[in-house]
Amino acid sequence: MSTPAGNWIKVFLLDLTESTKFNPTLFEDVVDLVHERREQWGIRKQYYGVSYADAGKLYWAIEYEGPIPGLDTSVVNALKTHAIGEYTTLTLNLRASASPSLNAPITEFAILPVKPDANHAAFASGADDLVVAGLKYPRCHSVTWGWTEEDSNEAVLVAGWNSMAAFLEFTATPEFRTYAGPLISMMNERSVGHVVLKSKQ
Repeated sequence: MSTPAGNWIKVFLLDLTESTKFNPTLFEDVVDLVHERREQWGIRKQYYGVSYADAGKLYWAIEYEGPIPGLDTSVVNALKTHAIGEYTTLTLNLRASASPSLNAPITEFAILPVKPDANHAAFASGADDLVVAGLKYPRCHSVTWGWTEEDSNEAVLVAGWNSMAAFLEFTATPEFRTYAGPLISMMNERSVGHVVLKSKQ
């Protein structure tokens, strides 16, 4: 179990089976199972949706009040019925609440694998600067980031945008190039997904 306090979320990434890819609402059986345990597990809200660019990839984020418990067998088994192979989990204590980003019209999940020999303090400082630049952009709802509990060399940035066009416009700004450039040099290949999320509270 994770330590209490903070801005804890857990993100699951699934490569969907053909049936769930064809009908993503089938995944709601998992959401409903977890919803039944929301008070027991201290869950604030669940968010789920398929990738804007890849209909075969689903993002499921659970926002917690504090400590993050493990999923019980019934939920894990239900989850596996929708996934091809192993699914990915990202447990995060973010620098700030992800709620504004998760409730935005478009949510960005950027998985950032930092090179083991990179200066983590410099990366963190640069990521904080990038967040400040993003927050100044008028069509950005919110940005936050944190290290994953699963891998001390992996960070995840969560951002909310008015639209995909807003995200693309920001990445073309001098501010983005100024702050993202040094970060990219400290990373291995990153993975970025954009999702229109549904939610259940």
